[in-house]
Amino acid sequence: MIELITKQVMQISYQITYPKVKGTTGRKCKGDSGYFVRYYKNSDQKESEGKLINGLMSDVWRFYFRNGYLKSETEYENGIKVQTIVSYYETGEKESQFDEKNRVFTQWYKNGNLKSVIQYLAGNKEGSSIEWYENGAVKREYLYYQHHEHGIYKEYNWNGRVALVSVCREIQSSDN
Repeated sequence: MIELITKQVMQISYQITYPKVKGTTGRKCKGDSGYFVRYYKNSDQKESEGKLINGLMSDVWRFYFRNGYLKSETEYENGIKVQTIVSYYETGEKESQFDEKNRVFTQWYKNGNLKSVIQYLAGNKEGSSIEWYENGAVKREYLYYQHHEHGIYKEYNWNGRVALVSVCREIQSSDN
């Protein structure tokens, strides 16, 4: 009788500890709502944690590398990924971040130097964008208008010299 109770408790613990939500959006889980934590198999290390509402991933979920460092914070709504707010390299350095207030997506190299800065408006790339080489020199400068490159585009070589200048014009739809 004691053995049967132990097995039942372990099964319940498994359902709470290992909800089947990782890697799929919109997937239902055993247990309807609440805060869930998933651990790496055969480990006490968290793999992910977040809130489920009616079995769907909701609000901000945190995902972890096996070494315990935070991998990303990702926002979900009704089981659908809305955006990754921040992500990190496995060694703990920040890799990317979306600034909701200023609508700017920023990426960094592992050494901490900027990799790119892209502005967004209403979910589309809009405004100036800059990319850098890992050594910190500017790689590209360009503008986006309604999610398309528009205006003057400049490309540089690794030592900062201009390698290419072009003008991107709005592409007309062929539906006319």
